[in-house]
Amino acid sequence: MRKRIKVSVAIATYNRADMLRQAIEAALAQTRPPDEVVVADDASTDHTWPMPEELARGEPRLRLFRRERQSGCSEHWS
Repeated sequence: MRKRIKVSVAIATYNRADMLRQAIEAALAQTRPPDEVVVADDASTDHTWPMPEELARGEPRLRLFRRERQSGCSEHWS
Protein backbone atom coordinates (compact mmCIF):
# COMPACT_ATOMS: atom_id res chain seq x y z
CA MET A 1 0.00 0.00 0.00
CA ARG A 2 1.39 3.39 -0.99
CA LYS A 3 1.29 6.29 1.41
CA ARG A 4 -0.34 9.38 0.02
CA ILE A 5 1.95 12.38 0.33
CA LYS A 6 0.22 15.56 1.44
CA VAL A 7 1.06 18.70 -0.48
CA SER A 8 0.81 22.24 0.90
CA VAL A 9 1.52 25.45 -0.98
CA ALA A 10 2.51 28.56 0.98
CA ILE A 11 2.08 31.99 -0.59
CA ALA A 12 3.26 35.16 1.15
CA THR A 13 1.91 38.42 -0.19
CA TYR A 14 1.94 42.18 0.28
CA ASN A 15 0.02 44.54 -2.03
CA ARG A 16 -0.16 42.08 -4.94
CA ALA A 17 -3.88 41.43 -5.57
CA ASP A 18 -3.56 40.55 -9.26
CA MET A 19 -0.50 38.35 -8.84
CA LEU A 20 -2.03 36.66 -5.81
CA ARG A 21 -5.11 35.53 -7.74
CA GLN A 22 -2.86 34.04 -10.44
CA ALA A 23 -0.71 32.27 -7.84
CA ILE A 24 -3.70 30.77 -6.02
CA GLU A 25 -5.41 29.64 -9.22
CA ALA A 26 -2.17 28.13 -10.56
CA ALA A 27 -1.57 26.22 -7.33
CA LEU A 28 -5.09 24.80 -7.28
CA ALA A 29 -4.90 23.79 -10.96
CA GLN A 30 -1.77 21.63 -10.69
CA THR A 31 -1.81 18.08 -12.04
CA ARG A 32 -1.41 16.92 -8.43
CA PRO A 33 -3.66 19.41 -6.62
CA PRO A 34 -2.46 20.51 -3.18
CA ASP A 35 -4.24 19.48 0.00
CA GLU A 36 -4.07 23.10 1.11
CA VAL A 37 -2.99 26.50 -0.12
CA VAL A 38 -1.95 28.79 2.72
CA VAL A 39 -1.97 32.52 1.99
CA ALA A 40 -0.23 34.83 4.45
CA ASP A 41 -0.87 38.54 3.90
CA ASP A 42 1.56 40.99 5.53
CA ALA A 43 -1.04 43.74 6.19
CA SER A 44 -1.54 44.80 2.58
CA THR A 45 -2.81 48.35 2.15
CA ASP A 46 -4.36 47.84 -1.29
CA HIS A 47 -7.24 45.55 -2.33
CA THR A 48 -5.22 42.35 -1.88
CA TRP A 49 -7.12 40.97 1.12
CA PRO A 50 -10.77 40.86 -0.09
CA MET A 51 -9.91 38.72 -3.12
CA PRO A 52 -8.61 35.61 -1.27
CA GLU A 53 -11.46 35.95 1.24
CA GLU A 54 -13.91 35.72 -1.67
CA LEU A 55 -12.09 32.72 -3.18
CA ALA A 56 -11.97 30.95 0.21
CA ARG A 57 -15.78 30.96 0.46
CA GLY A 58 -15.91 28.37 -2.32
CA GLU A 59 -12.58 26.63 -1.81
CA PRO A 60 -12.09 24.65 1.42
CA ARG A 61 -8.40 24.00 0.67
CA LEU A 62 -7.64 27.73 0.90
CA ARG A 63 -6.43 28.86 4.35
CA LEU A 64 -5.90 32.56 5.01
CA PHE A 65 -3.81 34.43 7.55
CA ARG A 66 -3.44 38.20 7.77
CA ARG A 67 -1.17 40.29 9.95
CA GLU A 68 -2.68 43.47 11.32
CA ARG A 69 0.57 45.39 10.90
CA GLN A 70 3.35 44.95 8.41
CA SER A 71 6.19 42.85 9.73
CA GLY A 72 8.56 42.48 6.79
CA CYS A 73 9.83 39.32 5.15
CA SER A 74 11.66 37.56 7.98
CA GLU A 75 8.95 37.96 10.65
CA HIS A 76 6.19 37.19 8.18
CA TRP A 77 7.27 33.54 7.93
CA SER A 78 7.68 32.98 11.66
